[in-house]
Amino acid sequence: MKCLEIVILSVVLLQLAYGIQSRVCSHKGSGRYRGPKKTLKCPRGKKVRIARAKWMASKKLKGCVTRTTSRCTGVNVKRQLSRQCPSRKKQRCTIDASPNKYKLPRKCKNVKGYLQIKWVCL
Repeated sequence: MKCLEIVILSVVLLQLAYGIQSRVCSHKGSGRYRGPKKTLKCPRGKKVRIARAKWMASKKLKGCVTRTTSRCTGVNVKRQLSRQCPSRKKQRCTIDASPNKYKLPRKCKNVKGYLQIKWVCL
């Protein structure tokens, strides 16, 4: 194998092991985590696969979450998110982090939060 092939293979293996982390605001925030929509994109020939997805509100994110709460942190929404982005079917897909798209506990209604997503390109 040539050096470039080894580097590419290493990057692919690291991505499979660790995935790509994304955070998306549940509302029209500002800055880096602006939401509520985000497009996940893979290189040509690869497909998006959601590895993990949780609804969070426990960490302050500049321009997104200003007041933290632990009452609705860590709600697993992978299955619900997979309906928006079917596993290994598309090269790119747009996810919507609006809270009304997910079955969140009643205590989480009207809480500004974000989706924390781990995804890979396969």
